[in-house]
Amino acid sequence: MEESLRESEERYRILVELSPDAIYIHSDGKLVFSKRYGAKLLGADRPKIFTAGSPLILCIRTVQEIVRKRIEYGSSA
Repeated sequence: MEESLRESEERYRILVELSPDAIYIHSDGKLVFSKRYGAKLLGADRPKIFTAGSPLILCIRTVQEIVRKRIEYGSSA
C-alpha cells in the first residue's frame, strides 16, 4: 500500500511540474502551494512569497467577492 501511495505521489508531482499552467492550491482560506510558474506570472521569483496568503490575491477586484463565496461554499460542502 505504501508503494502504491509513493507511485501516486510521484505521478502527481510529475504532472504538476510538467504542466504549462499556473497551479495554486488553497486550504482553509490560505494559499498552501504555488507552482513556480504561477508565482512568476504574479511577479515573484519564488512561490513561497504567496503561501499562507489569501487566494484572493490571485483575483482582480471585480471578481474577489464571487471567488470568496465559492471558497466558503467549498469549505462547507
